[in-house]
Amino acid sequence: MSQQALSRNRLVRCPFVRLYHRDKPGRDYIEPSQGLVRRPFATNERLRRYPFRHRFLSCKPVRGCIEPLRCLCRLPCDTIAGFVYQVDVTLLRWLNLQNDEVLELERGEDIDIIQKWLDGGDLRTLEQVKRRSSSVTLRSSDALAAIANFCEHKANNPSARLRFRFLTTGRTGKEKKWPLSGTGIEAWEALRRGRLKEMDRAAVAHEIRIFLKDSPKPEKLNTSAWDALQFLLAKEDETDLIELIESFEWSTGARDDSDRQEEIRRALIESHYAADQAAAQAILERLFVHVFRTLSQPGQKSLTSAELSKQLLQPPLTGADRHLFTILAVVREQGERLDQLEERFSREQGLVAALGAQITQLKDEQGQSLKIEYRDVIPNLDPPEIAKPSILRKDFVNKAVTALAGIGWVHLVGEPGIGKTQLGLLVSQQLGPEPFWINLRDCTEDQACTILDLSIAAASGVDRKVLIRE
Repeated sequence: MSQQALSRNRLVRCPFVRLYHRDKPGRDYIEPSQGLVRRPFATNERLRRYPFRHRFLSCKPVRGCIEPLRCLCRLPCDTIAGFVYQVDVTLLRWLNLQNDEVLELERGEDIDIIQKWLDGGDLRTLEQVKRRSSSVTLRSSDALAAIANFCEHKANNPSARLRFRFLTTGRTGKEKKWPLSGTGIEAWEALRRGRLKEMDRAAVAHEIRIFLKDSPKPEKLNTSAWDALQFLLAKEDETDLIELIESFEWSTGARDDSDRQEEIRRALIESHYAADQAAAQAILERLFVHVFRTLSQPGQKSLTSAELSKQLLQPPLTGADRHLFTILAVVREQGERLDQLEERFSREQGLVAALGAQITQLKDEQGQSLKIEYRDVIPNLDPPEIAKPSILRKDFVNKAVTALAGIGWVHLVGEPGIGKTQLGLLVSQQLGPEPFWINLRDCTEDQACTILDLSIAAASGVDRKVLIRE
């Protein structure tokens, strides 16, 4: 037996031998292992003892040995939210599973849907799930990595029937220097769905090949996958690339967490597994925790229609399972809020960039030097908290209050750190229940004028619109 065959058999006996370097099994071999006993490896023992030792190598939790309630607090919120979203998608695929299909989890990709064919050649759909708020293009690291990984799958399993689906909550974005109309992903999907004429198919495939060849290698992508993609792109004939495109589906702009949960409840009711929303929610919680714990277990993981029927008969969650679901529900909510903030920030960045371009154009047209200040439209007028414990300084406070009653303006002068801010807070407490606090620290003269304008407008309710100051 050759050394390569021995290496392959070794991977079959231990599908997670490469878990030390990344969170998925090695892509050299996808077929299920039959009747083989996994031999102990130092790598597996290391993972059992230190399941989060190499957490920094991937954006997902290590699947080998998660202890949910104790380890969730160690991971970033967005990482857990991404894992929770993967559980939602897995659960929905499980509910839609046909009798001749099996789900394998974290085998080739996040979700493998295996359809049994009569001729014995199973069709395996590899699905990668990405929860992201930013848009996705053909040049995105996640997109390039998915294409390269699929190339490696096909190269290592030439006789297998493989398809790939890239599912993401991110919307399709416009690639820079994309030569055709629309976006690269839209052109890819038009070719895959057969919407192009024969001459246009070759032209679009050619532009995709040139565009991918000019794209840089993602930093965390393994070299073997990138080499598999480059080998395909080096071919002048577009036949193999078109075959790859026809087998690779982009599913962008997918439903977010709350919509996905509603979709699961609706599927439970339409399948007559639940009579109403309350019953559907109880079943959803039970199935969700089951999928979560299945993903958290070491070894080969699969879900079948028979297992679904068994879980539907289980009682509602109690104890630790109920606690786990509650924690994950909070994580889900925080993830949605984070996505909204990122989307808002991205939108406002676009508005500021557009405003800057318009100002530049205005300067060019007027031929004058304009100075632009970007400030918050609503200043913060709340006073800072007073230091505790604090000295009341009654004599100074009384002098300041008396002076303000006569002239309306008191100027405190002193070295930094002697307590001018604290004295101002003590004086403001004696003047009334709702003082306005205007902070001009470290401001230039122009910035101070802008802040005063906005603060007076906010305090008085009379808006004064000053857009440009020369």
